[in-house]
Amino acid sequence: MAKHLVIFLLLSLPGAGVLLGGCDDAGDDDTTVPPYDPTDPSTDWDEDGYAASNDCNDFDDAVHPNQEEICDNGVDDDCNLALDCDDAACASQPICTEAGQDNEACDDGIDNDGDGATDCDDEDCEYSAFCSPCSVQVAGTCGTAWNIFGVHARTELDDYSCSGASEAGPEVVYEFLPYADGTVDFAVAPADGVNVDLYLMQDTCHPDRCIADSSSSGVGDDEVLTIEVTAGTYYYLSVELSGDASEEFTFDTICY
Repeated sequence: MAKHLVIFLLLSLPGAGVLLGGCDDAGDDDTTVPPYDPTDPSTDWDEDGYAASNDCNDFDDAVHPNQEEICDNGVDDDCNLALDCDDAACASQPICTEAGQDNEACDDGIDNDGDGATDCDDEDCEYSAFCSPCSVQVAGTCGTAWNIFGVHARTELDDYSCSGASEAGPEVVYEFLPYADGTVDFAVAPADGVNVDLYLMQDTCHPDRCIADSSSSGVGDDEVLTIEVTAGTYYYLSVELSGDASEEFTFDTICY
């Protein structure tokens, strides 16, 4: 009947041998093998081809220099002293990006959600502030003295979702942040020969986020848009200009 050997690996003190329990070929009760010496260039306990002096875990043949880093196993697989998401090799991996690796961060140059689209090229970023198609020229709240001097109209927005009309621009965009819930009148008085249309967007300055418009007045007539607002919510008013396309107009916000 064949003999079954049970081998016990004992931790040894420096310089001591490793004792293997059982019988060797000579019938001795115990066999002593050379001690484990990680400084010996010939030592490769796990036989992965890397000497113990360069192998950060010489007892695991799946861990050694030049190994591919696995980004979520809690092991420094490639022995570069960087673990999981702290390893540069894992920087672009979805599991190592922010927001639980489900959402695209729109301004970091990384494909966070792993869908092949980065930043503003990702549809998830279409309505982010970073990827907004418009330029806010003036910002304020109730009681702000809106000063249009030095502000130049731009042609960036068109096809507002709240209106079927197509606007060729140019437009001036105002960011409005109310400090209290209530009603606001946005009142614009253009110069003679100029027509203005008003479009209000919420949360993000994007035509698809348009929630109200006012375009009923004629050339040279005042245009007023009245809306209920919520404190702490960002609104963006686009003043679309036509006719002489003059930037000369006055703008007032009346909060009550």
